[in-house]
Amino acid sequence: MSSTVNLTGPALTPPDGVIPDFENHGGNHVVGYTVVILGIIISTFSVALHLANKTISKKFGLGEFLLIAAWGQYLGFQAVIYRSAVFGISRHQWNFQLKDVSWYFYRGLWPPISPLTFTDSVTERWYLQSV
Repeated sequence: MSSTVNLTGPALTPPDGVIPDFENHGGNHVVGYTVVILGIIISTFSVALHLANKTISKKFGLGEFLLIAAWGQYLGFQAVIYRSAVFGISRHQWNFQLKDVSWYFYRGLWPPISPLTFTDSVTERWYLQSV
């Protein structure tokens, strides 16, 4: 038994009386790009200050390596978010085609791993400060 999916249809079934508009779909792209870029700048500055402080004080340890790993995964997550900003903020899911979101279903599902590394870093830091 073969099953086919219409990739040119809407990504979500629209409500009754609403017609999907793939041409003039709306969305605010500037807000999406601005949020991602500011988040990357602020997090990179924060990580750089922390690593510089630990390097100067010669207390570079396991927590800093976990911080670097968490920051790298955060940047990977931001790359997925940046790619989704092309759709814009405040755009209904039924106003873009299913083929446009297929990338996220197959390649964009790995970022939830990043909180695990951050949690390891925070837990390790808490443990070392409590001993």
